[in-house]
Amino acid sequence: MRFIKAILSIFAVSALYVQAAQLAQANSIPQQQNLLARKDMATLDTTSVITVGDIQKINREVEAIIDQRDVEGVLEYMAPFIISESITESSNASESVYIEGIEQHREMLTSVFNEAESDENLNTQEISRKESIRVTPDGQLATAVISTVSEVTTDDELRLITTTDTIRFARLQGEVKVIFYTTDSQITSHALQD
Repeated sequence: MRFIKAILSIFAVSALYVQAAQLAQANSIPQQQNLLARKDMATLDTTSVITVGDIQKINREVEAIIDQRDVEGVLEYMAPFIISESITESSNASESVYIEGIEQHREMLTSVFNEAESDENLNTQEISRKESIRVTPDGQLATAVISTVSEVTTDDELRLITTTDTIRFARLQGEVKVIFYTTDSQITSHALQD
């Protein structure tokens, strides 16, 4: 009887070993496939992530296009659903402007560039500039914060303008686009004495 139990135990242990080996092999295949899938995902992520260098490059390109007053060139960097908000405070007034979508941005940029042409007699000098860029861990969103202090001189007035621009970027259909933009400006004016 003991002999039969011993043989049954050996069979049972062998059967369990075979089942365990088959189970381990079956589990390792999905893990290998999962590792391959993760490797493919990692390859995709590294080729399509936003980098700090990308954002710096875009910011420099947009600055050059703005200097040329090229409305359509600026719009190329914007998502169709872009939202912008501008808040300007001075000693005697506060103004807030909210703009949504490409068409409203086209109208606003056209108006701003036309005003800039008529204000050619303004002397503008940038005193300081600080730019910081953060990218999300997945590399699909980025935020740039640009703080500037500028001095604007007119015939009778000196203005000190402190501005903080916050620009949010996202990768949309393979391209990095601006999805949200806020600018917060404080203007201090002083009369020039003769």
